[in-house]
Amino acid sequence: MRPPRRRLVFAALAAVGIALAAVGVSQWGTWAATSALAEPLAREARAGLEAAAPALTSADADALEKWLEPQVGFRVEIPAIARASLMGGRVAVLDGARGVVLVYDLDGTRLTYFALPTRDAWSRGLTSEAVTPVSRNGYELAMWTERGATRALVAPMQRVAVLEVAEDCRRQSALREN
Repeated sequence: MRPPRRRLVFAALAAVGIALAAVGVSQWGTWAATSALAEPLAREARAGLEAAAPALTSADADALEKWLEPQVGFRVEIPAIARASLMGGRVAVLDGARGVVLVYDLDGTRLTYFALPTRDAWSRGLTSEAVTPVSRNGYELAMWTERGATRALVAPMQRVAVLEVAEDCRRQSALREN
């Protein structure tokens, strides 16, 4: 004897609902993790080089690397961003971790690049395979992990432009690795 059609439809809908809920919970975890980091990154980007932490205003990438490395305790690589001028760098302390903040001028807009030691709470949902976009307080963020660090680009620009710059930074890093 076969079950009534109504039960089959109900069972199928229930299975679909459970699957969607599982995906939603997974996506919520990714969103919550990136949101937890997005807020302080947007705040730090707004502060620019004027924050209370030590800063060095310089367009010399080598000088900035040498100045930043002993302060953060890890190797600093400064990406060359097309059409952008390096303005300087500083140290940021986020959730007790010392990280690098680099500020660029890109066609009159301030673009901020971050390199922070990876923390589980920050990197959940971030991978080296993909850049995760987030919007926060008028800023577009592109976040990813790379060689043990959480990286981010933050700017008050269109998302597509921020993602393009992030992908270019990732390509440069991959070339340096090889």
